[in-house]
Amino acid sequence: MTGVFRELEVDKLIDEKLPKERDHTVPHSVCIFAMVINGLGFIGQRLYLFPDFFKNISTERLLGDGMTREDLNQYVIGETLDRIVRYGPTKLFTEITLHIMARLPIPVHCLHADTTSVSVYGDYDDEETEFIDITF
Repeated sequence: MTGVFRELEVDKLIDEKLPKERDHTVPHSVCIFAMVINGLGFIGQRLYLFPDFFKNISTERLLGDGMTREDLNQYVIGETLDRIVRYGPTKLFTEITLHIMARLPIPVHCLHADTTSVSVYGDYDDEETEFIDITF
């Protein structure tokens, strides 16, 4: 995953769109990458517990020279999340997606993005009930 993130230059795009405004050592791209990895198995935890996810992981090898798990603290994560909100999460996601699509060796007309959601419609026999039976 790290190789793909760097090969597609997603890190460069993120750092271009979200330049650091403080003196912490972790660029926003590294923080976002760490959050993606964290989301695979440590989601829902308090921000101050974020470094614990990387307890048994070689952060320097995974995230770059000089990166320690202590660098991925609640302040860095909070700063990155605040920066994403100020920039616009949808705008950032769209720009990352378009950036990746421009670098894929697959013609874009061959891709399919399923953006549907679950919806329920129809009439119910007894609309006064508080329970709904979901059936085929």
